Amino acid sequence: MNIASKWTYIGVVYLFLFIIIVGGFLGGNSDTNHRRSGMVTLGDMVQQIDDFRLTRINGDSIEWEIGAKRATIASGEDDAMLQDINIIHRPQSGGLISLAADKGRYNIESNSFFIEKVDRDVSIKIGQGITINVINLGWFDEDRQLRSTGKVEVEGPGYSLEGDDLVANLDNGVYEIRKNIQATMW
Repeated sequence: MNIASKWTYIGVVYLFLFIIIVGGFLGGNSDTNHRRSGMVTLGDMVQQIDDFRLTRINGDSIEWEIGAKRATIASGEDDAMLQDINIIHRPQSGGLISLAADKGRYNIESNSFFIEKVDRDVSIKIGQGITINVINLGWFDEDRQLRSTGKVEVEGPGYSLEGDDLVANLDNGVYEIRKNIQATMW
């Protein structure tokens, strides 16, 4: 092999390696089916996030922890659509309030949410063995109240309440059933 063909051979090898390296950088990284992704893009308009978590901090303390099995957020929309939702509220008075629902939406701009029943009631656990079940529930940050329209069932130690339309102020712990109240005690 003469010197000219040797340099041509080495040049071709270096050119080939250069093309492979540059092609790797410019080709980008693509997700494969072997790795589960936490966020999936559906076209240019919708994001799906598995195991969605959002923490709302008020001052130095955590106020809300919103979790969902899946969140879907459309580009340009203020609402995140949530599925299989669990929410923890930490009122200033102490304790924990747990909310659970099949589906709902969280408004990013107003920091409010609406959750509702599909297969199971929306559940509110407020401690001391008290559970409130409703069909739907909304949190409105501007007046800091939970509201529900429709049937309300409250189960506590030694009593149950039924009625319609719930309004709850979580800051002072006042829960009010607005209509058709019936109580059973044992």
